[in-house]
Amino acid sequence: MSTGVSSGPSIARDGEDFSTSVSITAEAVSFTSVAEDETAIETLAVLSRRRIPTKLHRRGGYSGTVPPLSWRQDVKASLFYRIAAVLLLLFAVGHTLGFRQSDPTWGVATLLSYMRSIHFDVQGFSRTYWDLFVAAGFSVGVFYLFAAVLAWQLGGLPAETLAVMRVTGWALALCFAAITVVSWRYLFILPIVFSIVITVCLTAAAWLSTKPIGSPTPSG
Repeated sequence: MSTGVSSGPSIARDGEDFSTSVSITAEAVSFTSVAEDETAIETLAVLSRRRIPTKLHRRGGYSGTVPPLSWRQDVKASLFYRIAAVLLLLFAVGHTLGFRQSDPTWGVATLLSYMRSIHFDVQGFSRTYWDLFVAAGFSVGVFYLFAAVLAWQLGGLPAETLAVMRVTGWALALCFAAITVVSWRYLFILPIVFSIVITVCLTAAAWLSTKPIGSPTPSG
């Protein structure tokens, strides 16, 4: 009888101990979760300060390490590419509409008449020098139009993608640097100015697209 009576308080104490243990365990788990969250936040902060290079995964399973770029550099590169695209479009339209025009004061009417009238055989085709001139002029216009589309597309890409496409950006800039030299040697003020401004914009965009934010800050 006494055994039955004494077992009641014992069970109660065991229940209280179990409840206390569960409460302590729950608090420990909660504290651990908070600590892990704080550790994760601190780790992200350290990585942000150090500017650790990020991994860019592309199709085909390839991943490459590229330097991170700030949003300001991204905006500037995009802005320069968009300016270059608009200038290239204007350049393409102006060139296509204007390269066949001539000023009577130049005194080349007779020369142009000969260019249109004298035919010769070229690899089985009868052509005039005017035909070759027009073909070259339209080809340049198509190239300028393609360059405008390419520059516009580059301006819409994220910074990490632009960093991977650094060869494309620099190739486009160097191409128009060469066009600027040709324009300076053989053309006149309007195409020279367009070529110079476009080259400056493309060079600035390519440089900003591949420029790291800065060197890592020392830890500690």
